[in-house]
Amino acid sequence: MDELWAKQIFDASPGENGIVEGKVGNLKVRYQSKVMYKHYFMKIHEGCEQEELWRMYSTLLSLAEYTLSHPTISADVVLREIDERWDSISTTQRPMDVDIPFSYNMAFTKEWMGILPRTTETVYVVDQEEESGAVVDGVAVKCPGLNLNGTAMAGMALVRTRKEMNVVLADPGYIARTIGGIGVPQQEAHRASL
Repeated sequence: MDELWAKQIFDASPGENGIVEGKVGNLKVRYQSKVMYKHYFMKIHEGCEQEELWRMYSTLLSLAEYTLSHPTISADVVLREIDERWDSISTTQRPMDVDIPFSYNMAFTKEWMGILPRTTETVYVVDQEEESGAVVDGVAVKCPGLNLNGTAMAGMALVRTRKEMNVVLADPGYIARTIGGIGVPQQEAHRASL
């Protein structure tokens, strides 16, 4: 892959390469319909003020929360329904010091920010109780699974044991299929693009 798939969302026009654009309030939101899980991105314009960044982040949180609460609704409907509730949802009311009651991955650069609502923290590539073959302080270490954090949005995964690495290396498409297990499935997805 030549670049982050997330960056590609802004390199194409809506309608090209599965790029879909909607709005929430006055904010434009994009997602890539070919990615197997729901995700939402916003472009950060030059000179963006702190308050607008907070509003963008809060909006992405609201989209993620709504997606997790309504997992069978398509991403375009999520955008439309959040837009219709724009003035009454937590997007405009979320305090900065409140804990977020759900799991998500967040990617943030100078040019864009994006969110991936998570349904699980860990994906196991081998049986959860299987020993990894490693021994630490005389104790056999079990395979910890892949904790797919923000690196998943870059199309990467951190693998912690040789046994798990061997599984991943033996099947190059495994990561793309596994990453789909942490997010909310996108019904209109045609294929994994990672």
